[in-house]
Amino acid sequence: MAKRKTHLTFENRVKIQFEIDNNPRCSLASLSKIVNCNRSTLYREIKNNCTYEKGKFRLFRHNLELECEILKHFPYVCNGCTHKNCIKDHYLYNAYQAENSSKEYLHNARRHPYVPTSELKKIDEIISPRVCRGQSLYHILTSSNLSVSESTLRRYITKGYMTCRDIDLPRKVRFTPQKHYRRNRKRIEIALLCGRMYKDFLNILQTNPVVLEIDTVFGKIDDEKCILTLYERKSKLQWGYLIKQTKAQVNSAIEKLMERLKETCNGNLFFNVILMDNGSEFEDVPKLELDDDGVLNFRSFFCDPYCSGQKGGCERNHEFIRYMYKKGESIATLTPEKLNNLFSQINSIKRRSLNGRSSYEVFVESYGYHIIEIIGIFEVKPKEISFKKIK
Repeated sequence: MAKRKTHLTFENRVKIQFEIDNNPRCSLASLSKIVNCNRSTLYREIKNNCTYEKGKFRLFRHNLELECEILKHFPYVCNGCTHKNCIKDHYLYNAYQAENSSKEYLHNARRHPYVPTSELKKIDEIISPRVCRGQSLYHILTSSNLSVSESTLRRYITKGYMTCRDIDLPRKVRFTPQKHYRRNRKRIEIALLCGRMYKDFLNILQTNPVVLEIDTVFGKIDDEKCILTLYERKSKLQWGYLIKQTKAQVNSAIEKLMERLKETCNGNLFFNVILMDNGSEFEDVPKLELDDDGVLNFRSFFCDPYCSGQKGGCERNHEFIRYMYKKGESIATLTPEKLNNLFSQINSIKRRSLNGRSSYEVFVESYGYHIIEIIGIFEVKPKEISFKKIK
């Protein structure tokens, strides 16, 4: 028997929501077999991580208690309920919110110091006086026998476990504050994620597919258009299109590319897998997986939320774009010709990871000139490459 999981993953939570949303015969026992965990774990997961929405009846009768019989048995939430105009309080299970709640709980549970109070006091007696004299934490740790790391000491000082404070650290103000993500933005529907998650992508990698990583790059918030980037993993070649940030525009750009490739390559595409992040602008890409005759064009997969490293090649290549267009700087003056020129220079750079060759050279060697001409990328001589802004 497979080993039971101690912590549920985002993939498990997607399966839980999908089953209770779409399978009316789902039970705690059957769901336990699908997720491979104990029924008590599933019960606590659904009860503790469901979200509460106040019912309409409370607007008129504040003291009235309306209990729903559905909440007294599995699935203990309103998912899959057929009463759309119900005025009672709603309890809904959402995989995204459950994942965020779980991470926040684990983070808060680990915030306390891992050393006893007596030992923490001894560390404070050694650290604080020397920090107040202007000594660095690295110097203090190197010249003493403390068994804690520098990052741990910085965390203890920030949380107020020590007598010294952040203002006593000479370089503390230079460190960038922790980034807070906007976790309530629109996400991919759970039904689309089933069979298209990053774990499924890792399984298909064993067949050595040709993978395209796609993403969007933005200028200013009020810019009308953004850059849709496409990145081929093997050659590290990247190109892009100027589009509006909508699902229709993303699909239109990919459709046009597929049509031109099929006309040139006898109906075949040089790629068979697309990997993208969890943004809502990519929600309709799976609709392009099959053509009008039901023939498979490619497989599409989504990265896990807030895991940009899962398509790190594409994200890393965006650094070259930022050489010319800094983050928050408008790209309103960017034209398709300037964009092709920019990516042509990026793809002509010699790379250590490609044994001194450029992405352009590796891509042409692997797929031929006819495809790169369709993409619109050309080779730039090494001495002519410049990352000064194109006017």
